[in-house]
Amino acid sequence: MLNAVSFAMVIQNDGYDEENEEIRRVSNVFHEDYLFLGHELNFSGEAEDLIFLGKRLSFSGITKLGLFALGEKLFLSGKIGNGVFAGGVNVLIDDSVTGNSFIGGKDIKLSETGTVKGNLFAGCARLTIDGTLNGDLFVGTGELIINSEINGNVTAYSGRITFGDK
Repeated sequence: MLNAVSFAMVIQNDGYDEENEEIRRVSNVFHEDYLFLGHELNFSGEAEDLIFLGKRLSFSGITKLGLFALGEKLFLSGKIGNGVFAGGVNVLIDDSVTGNSFIGGKDIKLSETGTVKGNLFAGCARLTIDGTLNGDLFVGTGELIINSEINGNVTAYSGRITFGDK
């Protein structure tokens, strides 16, 4: 008996060219994973998983599963179905993330319109929570700023912790 398993992934490799820093704009619907290797991606489409290796990601789309990203600036304003696994200098979560997330970087921010429904594990110089965290927070940071309610336990190792009015 022969068993065959098929995995599908769309691979987009734009390469890196300093003189011609092209911005790839994608709004298609993919029924598989989407892998991007290049300079900058503006993704407003849909994919199972989004895997990004580049300098700048502007994500306003939908992933049914997770978002995996390594880059300098990661702006996540779309809906992510199964957590964020990311490393970047600046990481902004500006919409809905469901599932546990693991993020490392210099400056990580959960904006006022951002929501994480799951545990957040972070290692960074500064973590700012202005949005909603419905899960536990585990963080090692130089500065932790909490301006919103966290609906879970907090385990923090920080040089400085600031609590806002909320």
